Amino acid sequence: MKKRLFGLLQIIRPVNVVIAMASVLIAMLICNPHTRLRNLVLAMLVAGLVTSGANAINDYFDIEIDRINRPRRPLPAGLLSPFSARRFAFFCFVSALALAAFLGPQSLFIVGLSIPLVYAYSAVFKTTAVWGNLIVGLTSGLAFLFGGTVAGNMQQAWMPFLFALVINWAREVIKDIEDIPGDRQARAQTLPIRYGIPAARRLITALLTGLILLTGAPYLLGLYGRYYLLVVMMLVNSLLITVLVELWRELDSRRLRRMSLCLKAAMFSGLAAILAGQW
Repeated sequence: MKKRLFGLLQIIRPVNVVIAMASVLIAMLICNPHTRLRNLVLAMLVAGLVTSGANAINDYFDIEIDRINRPRRPLPAGLLSPFSARRFAFFCFVSALALAAFLGPQSLFIVGLSIPLVYAYSAVFKTTAVWGNLIVGLTSGLAFLFGGTVAGNMQQAWMPFLFALVINWAREVIKDIEDIPGDRQARAQTLPIRYGIPAARRLITALLTGLILLTGAPYLLGLYGRYYLLVVMMLVNSLLITVLVELWRELDSRRLRRMSLCLKAAMFSGLAAILAGQW
């Protein structure tokens, strides 16, 4: 029992769950600081459940690839059975839909759109050159639109939606480079396998450079205050530039993992910047 619980904790990827819940919380605070506490709690639970289910179903479909790339993941390590992972994922998805129904039809629609997307990503699109990475970026960004919808003001959520889409898209391409050995054996057609690592480098460079150039726009447009600009320049852009510099060096697994962590830190920093920008 203890081993199974530990496997479930690992399979949901707690850091990703926290990011999703924080994204929804920050979106609601930005869009409407007076959002009801009940709606705040429900929306965060929905985000956590969808993310947990998405990570579980991803591991279910990735078990053979993970035997090569990540043998310590719960399924290849034997901490959890594939059947248990799939059943847990469906429990999370159904629970998320049930809770979203209490938040109104628009919120239910976004959750109802996100769940098929994350399932289709794991089952079909993860091994494709473009669509899989784009779906991850899109569903990450949808967390902000979901929060904005619950708060009753989606307009303020579009900027963080775009930020999350781009940064997670780039991070997924980096992870694809790291996963080349297992993906190649599974005959996946990810971007670095189909078009080569140079093409993957160019796409990541374009995405992150574009993001760096656009990070000042919300301040210039008067959407966020000077504290947003301060955090963006000191933390977010520094992390993005670090990734760009590392990207054009020799790419071993350690460096790729470090780059992926930098982008995750940039995501956290971006959330902090947006929140700080309200003052």
